[in-house]
Amino acid sequence: MIIKSIHIEGFGIFNDKKLDGFGQGLHLIYGENEAGKSTLLDFIQFTLSGYPRTRSQRRPPLSGGNHGGKIQFLDSQGREWELYHSGANRSISLFEVASGKRYDDERFFKELISDANEDIYKNIYAINLQELYDINSIQESGMKDRIYSLGTGVTGLDLRSLESGIQASANEFYRSGARTNFRLKDLSDEIHSLEMKLAEMSLSAEEYDRLQSDIEQLKFDVKNLDNELKVNNSEFTELSARLEVYPEYIQFEDAQNKLAELGEIPIIPDAQINQIQQLRQRRESLLDDLKKEIEDEKNLRFEIDKLPPKTELESLLPHLDLLKKDHVNFEFLLKEKESILASLKRSKKLKNQFLERMGEGFTEEVLSRFRNTLELREKGEETRARQIGLETDVRSLQERLKGASEKMEEFDLKVKMVDQSLHDHTISNEVEAGEARNKLASLEIQRDKFFHSLKTGVKGVNFYTKAALWLMVVIAIGSGVWIMDTHTYLAIVLLVVAFSVVVLNLLFRNQAGGQKEYPEPEKIQLGINELQQDLKKYEDLIEELTGQRHQWELSKGNHERIQKDLMEAQQELAKLLENWKNLLSDLDLPLTLRPQNTIETATNIDRFMEMREGIIEQEEQLEKVQEGINGFEVKLRNNFPVQIDQSSIFQSEQLIRSLEEYKKVDQRRRELMRQLEQISTRNGRQKERIAEIELDLESSLKHYGLNSIEGFEKHLLEQEKYKNLEAVRDKAVQTIETRFGRRALQEVIESMSGLDVMELENRKSMAESRLKDLKIERDNKMREVGQLQNSASAKLNRQELAESELRLASLKSELQAEYRNWMVARIAAKVVGLCKRKYQDTRQPEVIKKTAEIFSRITEGRYINLQTEIDKEELILTELSGRRKKLEQLSRGTREQLLLALRMGLIEQYEQGGAEPLPVVLDDVLVNFDDKRAATMAAQLLAFAEKRQVLLFTCHNRMRNLMTELGSEVVVIGD
Repeated sequence: MIIKSIHIEGFGIFNDKKLDGFGQGLHLIYGENEAGKSTLLDFIQFTLSGYPRTRSQRRPPLSGGNHGGKIQFLDSQGREWELYHSGANRSISLFEVASGKRYDDERFFKELISDANEDIYKNIYAINLQELYDINSIQESGMKDRIYSLGTGVTGLDLRSLESGIQASANEFYRSGARTNFRLKDLSDEIHSLEMKLAEMSLSAEEYDRLQSDIEQLKFDVKNLDNELKVNNSEFTELSARLEVYPEYIQFEDAQNKLAELGEIPIIPDAQINQIQQLRQRRESLLDDLKKEIEDEKNLRFEIDKLPPKTELESLLPHLDLLKKDHVNFEFLLKEKESILASLKRSKKLKNQFLERMGEGFTEEVLSRFRNTLELREKGEETRARQIGLETDVRSLQERLKGASEKMEEFDLKVKMVDQSLHDHTISNEVEAGEARNKLASLEIQRDKFFHSLKTGVKGVNFYTKAALWLMVVIAIGSGVWIMDTHTYLAIVLLVVAFSVVVLNLLFRNQAGGQKEYPEPEKIQLGINELQQDLKKYEDLIEELTGQRHQWELSKGNHERIQKDLMEAQQELAKLLENWKNLLSDLDLPLTLRPQNTIETATNIDRFMEMREGIIEQEEQLEKVQEGINGFEVKLRNNFPVQIDQSSIFQSEQLIRSLEEYKKVDQRRRELMRQLEQISTRNGRQKERIAEIELDLESSLKHYGLNSIEGFEKHLLEQEKYKNLEAVRDKAVQTIETRFGRRALQEVIESMSGLDVMELENRKSMAESRLKDLKIERDNKMREVGQLQNSASAKLNRQELAESELRLASLKSELQAEYRNWMVARIAAKVVGLCKRKYQDTRQPEVIKKTAEIFSRITEGRYINLQTEIDKEELILTELSGRRKKLEQLSRGTREQLLLALRMGLIEQYEQGGAEPLPVVLDDVLVNFDDKRAATMAAQLLAFAEKRQVLLFTCHNRMRNLMTELGSEVVVIGD
């Protein structure tokens, strides 16, 4: 499975969050603290492996949106899918993009990912620091048995759970308590008990028939009581219903009487009432508007009379716009001139300051004739790039030279230490080694002669001596076996005697053979061993001294090569700087200009030229503005009778203000006259509309026999009262019809006429009392029937006999089935156990082998082998030196490297079984590594991710920079 994109609709702090650009390989997902890194990790886990059952653990959305989201991915066959998982109801939907098919069956998705459940995902594919540090994480929830299942070809089966289930099923055949009480024995006991009971059963047929006759008579009586109950219940229900509707009957009669008193009145429809009311309101509104318009007309005439009369300024009004336009232009030109003068002054000041900042040697004359800034930039950048490269090489060579010196000193110190160890050793030179070898040969000869003499002496022993020796051995053994427990002191005496005889025979044998005296063989062998150890240590020290001297020679040669390269780089750097100064001299530029400043200097030269051109343009603009000012003054004198110059601009402003005020008065007079004319027109129209409305209103009232608005309002009150009475009557009718039916309305009204409430309640009470008596009598009869039936059942032994015989046959069949099931469960448990042991013997080493290969690459060959004891679940590591270590003996960093390699090996073995590869999710697993281990581990993760997808979550910039340098894709969240 390769995730392509993620869309979170609502999950934790995320709302409508989209992440895309994923593919095969390693992707670093970076986010600062509280940016939602853990939330995104949980979303991926919940979507792929399922949401928790507890709602509080599902991370409900905090910013709105539907709880859940979708992941778009490719399976191992290249098919594109969209997986939507809801966090609200934990439902799942799967879409195949190419065909558009939708699958809502979670089982289909499980088959697509090879039945990987939450435990597989969390304990193999999802890795964090705590899980790495705790080796038990790969054992939780039967994880080890799931890996066993891969080896047996039954992917998705938990062998440990299967074995436990089968064993539990087999144990079900035992009772709780002592296991000796076998369930099959219980069945046998029950069968025996039934057989004994069948032998004792009997039946009385006459007593049974008599009871049956009594029961039939009681049932007949109960049936008659049921019929009588039905009649009384109907009567009671009818009386109850009439009591329920009695208030509605009273309301019906009252409404009918009041409607008769009112008589028939013409009903004005609601639409006609609304029309009359609207006409009335429109007439009143128009009258109010007319009154207001008359008042406004009066006010307008008064305001017109207050306006000032016309003057001679009216003849100058046609020239007002020209005067205003020219005046504005004149003011603008004056301000423009002032602005240009100020800007020109600032530009010249900035130019001078700019020259001062550029430093000595940069004058306006030099910069004005300099044109080739592009060449200066190119040469400067080229020189600077070469200078940086050479300076970097020099620094690198200096660091390497320092490291080579330290390495040479290190090997020199090791040579001295080995030489000192050789000097302090018992054998320190070849002369002493030769002497030791000669002494070793002499001791070996003595040892061989001693053993040879022993063989020669034994041949002279006669038969009687051998017999005595064997007899003493037998006595010693016999005394130890048969006598030691009962006669301890006697056994000790016999052992002492036997030992004395053996010693005397050995002394006699030595004297008879005339054997020579030799040193004790133990001392000879001890001397041989000491000489061999001293010679071995001497040879090891000589070999180590030769190796260290060779390493020192190599480091010395490397030091000389680096020193030579450093001198060449320094000379090339000096030559580069000399050529740069020659170039500056040719360009007539200051020799103090450095290559790294050329871009800034060239930019400053271009900027100076721009400033100089800008000053020239400002001077030209100033000339144009002055021409405009002069033209304005000439034009102003020709169009107006007043004499205006630049110093008397105030006079033109006064004239403009006077003309503007006069123009406003004139416009106000015209506007008021126009409004007065409009008001007069509207008043005439208002009077016409009022007359039309009064005609319509009079016509509508006469249609219903009304002469005025007051009569109309009185009629509305009577009409409302009539409608309310009809509504009360209709509601009472509806209630009665609902209770008795529409056809029975008249019958109910007539039957209740003349009745009062007290009479109805008395009749209902009598019917209720009779109903209770009948129910009590019926219940007594039914109770008697039950008692007789129980008595008949107790005496009906023939039926119990048949049931007992049927139960006996069933128990015998069950006994056979239970025995067969017990045998099947025991055999199945045995088969599953054999499968597990076969996997441990044949397939598990593949996981350990893969882990060992990965861990060796991670540690750069420091550890060469990895073994496991499956029953103890213990890992043993072998170093390059041959030293063996357990997991708890490793440092935390090495332990995390090992456990991460173990996870990677488990993943590869899991996927080789044909399972669908899932995305590997790592949460800050490199944070505790130093820089070297982190770089090595990151490189291995990149190689591991070539065949799958790996998502590495981190909040550390160090990890982000490292993975970026290695070419990993980076996805930033929380921006």
